[in-house]
Amino acid sequence: RPPTRRRGRASGSGSEVRSNTVYQTAGDALAITGATGVEVFDNILVADVGTALSVSADSFAGFQSDYNLLQTTSGAIGFWQGLSRPSLAAWRSGSGTDTNSLTGNPLFVDADGADGFLGFVDAARDGRDDDFHLRSRFGRRGG
Repeated sequence: RPPTRRRGRASGSGSEVRSNTVYQTAGDALAITGATGVEVFDNILVADVGTALSVSADSFAGFQSDYNLLQTTSGAIGFWQGLSRPSLAAWRSGSGTDTNSLTGNPLFVDADGADGFLGFVDAARDGRDDDFHLRSRFGRRGG
């Protein structure tokens, strides 16, 4: 699946959000509203300035989340019960979810690409150079 470069939103009972990459420069990477029984598994959710995962009060029932990488540069990991949860520990404590999730830099190769702009700007800077592949911490194998 190609990476998602825009804000995610889940609404509707029983929605599943699985195996996505969401990179949000401002605002919520994923906002869950008006839904029950939502499952959020195996995602990379990054919000530079904002919240990685926000769940509104009408969506608590049946909410499940785990095996995600949640990251924020200047904001909160989560929003639950009307409170910002600035760390993964605070998010886990408040929501009771994400026991096996991690927080940290996802090590994208070059998210804004060679042109220095994230996503579509104009016909010349259309976002196709954005590289959301993950960098290896162990170097590179050439062949």
